[in-house]
Amino acid sequence: MKKEKTTKTYKGFDKDLKCRNFQFEVGKSYKHEGEVKKCNFGFHSCENPLDIFSFYPPGISRYAKSEAGGIIDKDADDTKIACSELSIKAEVNLKSLVEAGIKFIFSKVKFKKENSTTGYQSGSQATGDRSGSQATGYQSGSQATGYRSGSQATGEQSGSQATGYQSGSQATGYQSGSQATGYQSGSQATGHRSGSQATGDRSGSQATGHRSGSQATGEQSGSQATGYQSGSQATGYRSGSQATGYQSGSQATGYQSGSQATGDQSGSQATGDRSGSQATGDQSGSQATGDQSGSQATGDQSGSQATGDRSMAVVNGNYSKAEILQNDKYKSENAVACGFGVKNKTKASLNSWIVLAEWDKERKFIKSMKTAQIDGKKLKADVYYELKNRKFVKSK
Repeated sequence: MKKEKTTKTYKGFDKDLKCRNFQFEVGKSYKHEGEVKKCNFGFHSCENPLDIFSFYPPGISRYAKSEAGGIIDKDADDTKIACSELSIKAEVNLKSLVEAGIKFIFSKVKFKKENSTTGYQSGSQATGDRSGSQATGYQSGSQATGYRSGSQATGEQSGSQATGYQSGSQATGYQSGSQATGYQSGSQATGHRSGSQATGDRSGSQATGHRSGSQATGEQSGSQATGYQSGSQATGYRSGSQATGYQSGSQATGYQSGSQATGDQSGSQATGDRSGSQATGDQSGSQATGDQSGSQATGDQSGSQATGDRSMAVVNGNYSKAEILQNDKYKSENAVACGFGVKNKTKASLNSWIVLAEWDKERKFIKSMKTAQIDGKKLKADVYYELKNRKFVKSK
């Protein structure tokens, strides 16, 4: 092997920015001494951002722009490469990763005049391998169903659909819709009242417009909606869902999935095993029902609920509540419900634990903190408690 030109790539990590137990840092460069072989030796990254989902699924991973150089080894299976020199340029979120994935797909597509229309109420269709379809006019529609195909509709009330392998779909116009159902496909809709859906394995879906909606149901897929009153849903294995707009909602139901909603009055729900749910807006709510799942809500008057064994429910906002529940499917022993804000209250199932903080009258500092197990005698199961004068007392 010989040295090649540097290649722009994207890299995935675990939540601690580690890959194969190697600790990386943003802004640093690394060199590997010795043999370079894909999937075995050297540093690894992907040219196609959507290929990263195969190795680091959304919800439980972090991502970064990178640059591969030195000795490079790659093959035709996917865009994953091994290299002897790797620079970690900047961390990116799921939104940026999906955007980059769609741009990568479109960069591989050759648009032809016969499948591109720009007129009023126009329509465009491309069904061949590596084909491209584009419609930019008012109320236009675009469809691409071939292998590695791309579809784009940018006009008002336009629609875009790409169903082929590694395909990409994008609709940016007012009330537009975008759908990508192929393997490793990507879908993006950024217009007002737009909708985006990606159902293929390792697919990604993003909707950032006002009142927009995003859905990704494929294995290791990711979904994000950041617009006002937007909604995001990811139901696939290891999928991730994020909604950051005002009154937005996020739901992830797949195994090891993650859900996050950060807008005011937003809601987050994760029901898969080992899933995680987080809501940080005022009056927000968070719920996680899978085994070993975690739920966290940090807004004032927010609520956090976790049902799985060894799961955790945490609230940090004032006048909030944390709950550990139990149902026929999930036992909740050894779980923990924590309330760290002013006037927090917690309740938990039998053999679970509660943690509460007590603040001074001026609410400037925590004067005491206490933990105890729900034993069914001193502390009853499924009863709200708060901390007063360093003692657990029943709360309304």
